[in-house]
Amino acid sequence: MVSLPWKIFDKLMKDAYDSVLRTAPKEVAEHIRRANLEIVAEDSPADEVLEDMDVDDPTELMGLYESGSDGEEPLESDGPAFPDRVIVYRKSIEAACDSLAEAKREVLLTLIHEIAHHVGFEEDAMDRWEDEIAREREGEA
Repeated sequence: MVSLPWKIFDKLMKDAYDSVLRTAPKEVAEHIRRANLEIVAEDSPADEVLEDMDVDDPTELMGLYESGSDGEEPLESDGPAFPDRVIVYRKSIEAACDSLAEAKREVLLTLIHEIAHHVGFEEDAMDRWEDEIAREREGEA
């Protein structure tokens, strides 16, 4: 288990977001920049989330995608739309990782996975994106 104070976790989140924008297909990166999408970090999932997802151990859930519209398109006259949210859970990342390097990779993969839900990616597209991330990481080594 690795300890990730908020200052370090915030840096991992920012680095992961930058990597997502660098490696995503151009149209996906443009969509992410324009989307009504909030990306946040929280300590742990709320009890209601765990219950809704039928998860017993809160550290099993690394992240979550929440639709702000609950699947319905808001009408123009409905006022401002609530943002979609991508949440990454710090304590889950800590519990799953033994080093800062592992945590960095897990934050990135969790962010990709949850943003992919937002974008509507199929599994094969998500796999290609993760492969691109892996190639980028190998180039950094």
